Amino acid sequence: MDPAERTMREEKWVLTNELHDSKDEPPVVAAFRVLQNDDWVHFWNETYDAPGVRFFNYEQREYSGADSWESLALQMGLPEYPDELAIPTNLNSKAEEFCRMLRTLAFDRTSSTDCDGCKAFHSPRDSTWSFDKPLAVLVVVHNGGILEPYFNRSFGDLDSFQVVEDLLAFFDMKRTQHTRDITFIYRT
Repeated sequence: MDPAERTMREEKWVLTNELHDSKDEPPVVAAFRVLQNDDWVHFWNETYDAPGVRFFNYEQREYSGADSWESLALQMGLPEYPDELAIPTNLNSKAEEFCRMLRTLAFDRTSSTDCDGCKAFHSPRDSTWSFDKPLAVLVVVHNGGILEPYFNRSFGDLDSFQVVEDLLAFFDMKRTQHTRDITFIYRT
């Protein structure tokens, strides 16, 4: 999958026709289809193969007629995040949203997507981490890239460090620095 498509799918954008053709529809879409059938029929009739609503974000309830994933990313003002900032697919919803918000914030502040060659977000279920902290919901590697000021207090950017504290509190999570470059995120 190319970076633009992966990024926009992580941001919860889908091709509108996928909502009609897929058995793996998002739970909020399944609920809409079942609980508001008349509205679903209207939605289906108005959106299927309609070029003005090619993309749909079910979280934001927004449509876009962009002609490609790249133009959708440009229209939404998001960079095509590199693989180093990809969000694992097996995170819980709070950890996933935390990653999305953090990387957007870090990009907005620096206009950079540099992670110094390290993959930033990891599932604690990956074999690399599972033996270490089985109760963690997210592992963040912040070795010198744009995430470093948000996780390493000795970096000297206390405002960025506090931003993560506030985000974690918002999502009822906390962090423990495992090493200078690795932080584990837990539910509180």
